[in-house]
Amino acid sequence: MNPKLSRRSLLAGALGATQLALLDRFTRSSARACVRDDGPSRLLVLYLPGGVRFYPLFVPMRDEDVATTIPPTQSPGSEPIFCGPEDLVTFSGDSGGFSPLRMGRNWNPADPGDREGYRHSPMGYSWLHYGLGETTAALHGIDQGSFAHAAAYVSAMCGVAGEAYRAPALVSVVAEFLHRRFADTRPIPCVAINTRGLPQSMGLPAHAAPAVVPSLDSLAGLFSADGERHRRWRNADARTESEVVGLDGATQRLGVTNVDRLLLERTRALGGRARGGNREVLEQLWGSYAAVSRTLASDVVGAVQAITATTQEKPDHLRAYGMYDMTFGLANGRVDMNASCEWILRLLKSDVTSVVYANLPERYYDYHDGSSVAEAAAATRAQLDILARMLGEMKATPSPDRPGRTLYDDTVVVIQSEFNRTWPRGASREDPESWTYGDDHNAVTSVLVSGGRVAGNRQIGGFELPSTEGLPVTIAEESGEVSMRRPRSADFVATICDLFGMRMGEDFFIPGGYGVIRGLCE
Repeated sequence: MNPKLSRRSLLAGALGATQLALLDRFTRSSARACVRDDGPSRLLVLYLPGGVRFYPLFVPMRDEDVATTIPPTQSPGSEPIFCGPEDLVTFSGDSGGFSPLRMGRNWNPADPGDREGYRHSPMGYSWLHYGLGETTAALHGIDQGSFAHAAAYVSAMCGVAGEAYRAPALVSVVAEFLHRRFADTRPIPCVAINTRGLPQSMGLPAHAAPAVVPSLDSLAGLFSADGERHRRWRNADARTESEVVGLDGATQRLGVTNVDRLLLERTRALGGRARGGNREVLEQLWGSYAAVSRTLASDVVGAVQAITATTQEKPDHLRAYGMYDMTFGLANGRVDMNASCEWILRLLKSDVTSVVYANLPERYYDYHDGSSVAEAAAATRAQLDILARMLGEMKATPSPDRPGRTLYDDTVVVIQSEFNRTWPRGASREDPESWTYGDDHNAVTSVLVSGGRVAGNRQIGGFELPSTEGLPVTIAEESGEVSMRRPRSADFVATICDLFGMRMGEDFFIPGGYGVIRGLCE
């Protein structure tokens, strides 16, 4: 199967002659912000639903703006949150000419684990403890194109806002791209650990669609050929290593059953006589049958089952929270991501997949109630600290297939929500009565990107206060030109594709125009 030809033809049918002409031009474009042969080989998308504020934690504002946009320190449920300019911690290291990462500090600088009297909290400190700043960037001011949850979610996934997908989701585009390199070693190209907000693959081969695998039991239910688990496999799961020929004449070696072989041969025979769209459909069917055969011939369940999710001891700054687990309590409502983080780690460590998508609804942030702003900020800070611990575990795990690197080195990690929320405003932090706490939808948002050879310790873009419009950033356009403009979700999706070495218009295409945001490559 020729995935480039298939995608181009599918796009032509969906978009029409005008967009097809643009597609031809984009295919010839040489506008690239980043090309690396040793770049990342995995993608992890962590989605926090409801509309999340990242800016009170990774603070992009000037000190004078902090004083009027980040509220006075509060302690909802005895969990301190918010801070003034004097308590901002600037991450150390080269920021490449960009503003360095800055985080609001609520911990005791002399003892980050101090919880005496609930005057301090270690939430957020894990980003420093695991040294993640040097490979983490915050992109601010990204226009999602919609204030509506559903449309903005689609925008976050594929780069174009709307009720329906007009382009395949990022996770599927990357999964399809990486499948060309890792088809023989990673049997499940794309995994979603739940069905909430499931991204759509829209016209890509079936193997690019996320397989919903929330647990080891579900993995066994989908991919185990053990006759004791599934009666339908009894006397039908004997596999023989065989050479099979695709519609393009290329030969692959697969472990196939007699049924697999018959399906593949029949599909190829029909494809040899078909033309146009019919042939393309048959190419996808052949690829799907081959992918299923490859998956079932692998001991996926055994590989994942053998993995220990976490190997590190509890950091000292978390000693007040008992066991080393992925939880935080008090005002954040006991954010508990143990099961999610453990499963993500086992999937990535076992090297059975290239892409993992996780919707993490342990909290939902659509409050529309200014009195909940502090509680929401505490919950977000807790979730981000938990995710930092998971990234720290990835950083301590050797790459399964690249000597001298870590699992974290090989993985681009995206932490996002569908949009931002409106901003609190006040005359000064010394005048608490002057503050109003907006909590409505705001289409201009922030996204965190970590790992994967990401150029870290930088904040790209920002907000034009008090309007909260995004500030212009440098963007390499499809035409090959470089411009300064406000970024959109399509630009962010294109930038992540670019991190993987993908080519505009050939390996991915987003209707409506897009460019690559400069500054995210190391």
